[in-house]
Amino acid sequence: MINNRRVLLIFMLIVAVAFVGWIIYTYTRNPYGDYIEINNLGKLTAGKPQNKDSVNFIQHDLLVAIQRNSSATIKNKSIKDVFVRDSSFSQTYDDVYDVHSVEFIVDIESIKQSYKVSYQWSEIENNDHLSEYGTMVLCLPASQLIYGDFDCKDQLILEKGDSKLDPIIEILPHKTDVYNLQYGYDNSGSLRLKASIYIDIPLISEYESQINEKISSIKSQIAGWLSSQGFDINKYVVDYSVFY
Repeated sequence: MINNRRVLLIFMLIVAVAFVGWIIYTYTRNPYGDYIEINNLGKLTAGKPQNKDSVNFIQHDLLVAIQRNSSATIKNKSIKDVFVRDSSFSQTYDDVYDVHSVEFIVDIESIKQSYKVSYQWSEIENNDHLSEYGTMVLCLPASQLIYGDFDCKDQLILEKGDSKLDPIIEILPHKTDVYNLQYGYDNSGSLRLKASIYIDIPLISEYESQINEKISSIKSQIAGWLSSQGFDINKYVVDYSVFY
């Protein structure tokens, strides 16, 4: 009788351990496959809207990008020093189209590589306003590489068959008190500019004329700054978002 109880106890213990192991595996595995964890991303997104599926995908895509630019095999979670670069993190929400966007640069000292990382999500299923290229790991211009050039190739470069990056990305993002100018890619993979304009005038009808004048003035500031850097804004598609 005692032996039967002992066998039953051992069996129950094995089942409990297996169940706990299954729970841990289920909640820690990445459904997209092997991945590299971005160490301080959770700290930067704490208290902000989050989407676990987007993070899972981009951390898997980061491993794919690193593997593409490395001669050695990159194993699951094998790189431990992936950090978001100071002051590079940006998170925005477009309440018109219900699109959350996160962008930042990661630096990986152990392999001397850096990448621009971006991801998007929406609470609306099959939201057409999510860009096909809004969730990607991209190469950086040489001026933003802190470990030196490593002949980076990303999915966009491979698709377009062109390793030349538009030089405008070397000066972006650029932020002032009244606007934030960034770059991104549309669904065809073409580069476009994204300008967020900040207005400190109440959004009511009696101020409509002042608001329009302020928006026009800030757009001129953006064009003027780009011109001072040697770029013609008319050669680019610019998506403007106004925040009050």
